[in-house]
Amino acid sequence: MLDVHRAALHAARENLDERFPAAVALLAAAERIVLSGTGPSAAVAQYAAVLLGRVGRPAATITATGVSMADQAMQLRRGDAQRLLTSAAVARRAERGNRAAALTWAVIAEVGLAGVALVWVISPSAAGTAGYGYPLSMALLVVSMLFTAIGMAIVLVAPRLSRGVKLAITLLLAATAGTVIPLAMTGLLAADSGGYGLLLVLAVIGMEFLAVNIPRVTYPKPP
Repeated sequence: MLDVHRAALHAARENLDERFPAAVALLAAAERIVLSGTGPSAAVAQYAAVLLGRVGRPAATITATGVSMADQAMQLRRGDAQRLLTSAAVARRAERGNRAAALTWAVIAEVGLAGVALVWVISPSAAGTAGYGYPLSMALLVVSMLFTAIGMAIVLVAPRLSRGVKLAITLLLAATAGTVIPLAMTGLLAADSGGYGLLLVLAVIGMEFLAVNIPRVTYPKPP
């Protein structure tokens, strides 16, 4: 039994990041800790509330479903800190879903950006409608593809990067997508654009969706 607990503590030390002390500080400052969970997590929430009560910390639980859960939630008050408990399987499914969605839209963005570059190379008239001029607009496409590729790499192989690094990439990707929007508008409005405006709209959506999801792919992999 001691070996099991020792292994669990070691795994926690390896997987926890800088959000853990922030969460502890939030719970410590709360007047009451409310633990929420359904199914198997409900038993864990109730047990945790009992343990908190033993050390003198006011605690409550929300373990019902449907309308009954809404009734329990009505008991929340100012000063409460709510902790949602979920099983590792649910967390892993959420992680896989976020990763798959982010990668799908990243691929759409890359295909859209590459398609626009191809249109500009093949059609000088379409390239002439580029909102920032052809050289600067092409450079922006290359930078956009680079940042999108970096975002894909983070989602694929580096989910444990620090939150600061992920936030920096997210902001850069979102800002770059914002600069692509005028190009998309120009392409939609220009008569001889060759249809690259629609490709850029899809690229912008894909880049923004990837940017939103990069911070969400933060669940540590099970040891």
